[in-house]
Amino acid sequence: HGNQWYDESIYLMKSKIMAEEGISQGLLSYGWHRGFVMEIFWSLFFKIGIGEIATRITELILSVLAVFLTYLIGKELCNKKVALIASSFMAVFWLSLFYTARVMLTNPTLFLWTLVCYLFWIGYVKKKIGWVMILVGALLVIGVFTSLLFAPLVILLGLFLVISDKFAFLKNKWFYGAIGVAILLTTPYLVWSSSHLESPFAYWGATLSVGATYDKVFSANSGITGYINF
Repeated sequence: HGNQWYDESIYLMKSKIMAEEGISQGLLSYGWHRGFVMEIFWSLFFKIGIGEIATRITELILSVLAVFLTYLIGKELCNKKVALIASSFMAVFWLSLFYTARVMLTNPTLFLWTLVCYLFWIGYVKKKIGWVMILVGALLVIGVFTSLLFAPLVILLGLFLVISDKFAFLKNKWFYGAIGVAILLTTPYLVWSSSHLESPFAYWGATLSVGATYDKVFSANSGITGYINF
């Protein structure tokens, strides 16, 4: 309600459709090439009747949690003083503040970035809690399906494993556990996408403006109406 950004309207409408008509219908409507994890989560609020206000509270909570996680990361990497400075900067970071008041994917993605970095550090690098890597594997999939802005972190972690560990991670049982969980979480969407969008990689292809499915859909419906389906 009130003044909303175009993208806000899309995310809210998709969440509402998922709540009323099912997740599959929500995925197919109003831009199926967009990230969808948060829409599925937000649809629960529409399901119980607290809709938009709850989604905005979610943005605030995730923004605050990102600040807290920044503190934890700083504490693990350096010390409490550095952690306090880093989290203070994060607390007033203009981009985070700007999107906290909007139903967008920036703050959820930022939260997932910081959460994965923290868990990866304590679970793999410090080896404090090995099974945490299973959670990291799940969160990597959730992050990518939330927004492809999360994808660079997947690449960076992969480079870290190869360059820093020199393939020693291949001997770590928790690494394979993380891979297994990631495959299990990804497979249902790949099957659904193959069935409904004629390609298991339609989400990535459309978002990156490549792929046969993208060309087929968008050439037939040029401009904004090609994916809004009014």
